[in-house]
Amino acid sequence: MAQDVACAVVHSRLDYCNSLYVGMSDANLAKLQRIQNSLARIVTSTRKHDHITPVLNQLHWLPVRQRAIHITAVLTYKSLVTGQPEHLSVLPSDYTPSRQL
Repeated sequence: MAQDVACAVVHSRLDYCNSLYVGMSDANLAKLQRIQNSLARIVTSTRKHDHITPVLNQLHWLPVRQRAIHITAVLTYKSLVTGQPEHLSVLPSDYTPSRQL
């Protein structure tokens, strides 16, 4: 139940602006990563000095940077392939080179 609450409350806040996280500085991403790590420790009752990577793997949570890249890539793919959501499907366009290589 703790994992469900954590995903609903905190991850929804972390996922809110994923496209902004892709180009964010390492210092700011480290702050967000600390939030996710603290949440993972609370959910799994892991001690502060235990390694966090196995805990994140156990919860099937990607680190913040990879999570932002993944969600942005999925949203881009869906907008290109399905045209949904409509407000995003008009933004990307196919690349056509100006000359033959």
